[in-house]
Amino acid sequence: MAGAGRMAFLLVTQLVLTAEHRAASNPEPLSLALVGENGNMHLAPLADRPSTAERGSAPDDLDAAILETLDGKGQGGLPRTALRALLRVRNGSLGEALARLAQTGQIARQQHNWIRIPVPVPAHLRAHRNGNARTP
Repeated sequence: MAGAGRMAFLLVTQLVLTAEHRAASNPEPLSLALVGENGNMHLAPLADRPSTAERGSAPDDLDAAILETLDGKGQGGLPRTALRALLRVRNGSLGEALARLAQTGQIARQQHNWIRIPVPVPAHLRAHRNGNARTP
């Protein structure tokens, strides 16, 4: 069997390069892929990355990521440093997102941790769900 000792690898790697600047608007994220063969591997841009309008704005994405992360941490929440490490975002962007979410009442600070505020369900919806069920 010719080439039996030779291993073939299928390497699918995609990176998203984002840049943030304090005094200028952020450029669009750039998708990169590792392409080439053995001795000639390099990163090349991909053209199929959706635009900001198609995928939603970055603040909305960060807000959703924060809420999802805090949902999984229960009542104890997480400190800002842990959120920053988990989400891999700039401290300034995280601070703006935390302030936005706190202002809308979706999260709160409890001692040194940020916690998710549960959304209250009105009693009439809990008892009869949507009101369409027949009651005896």
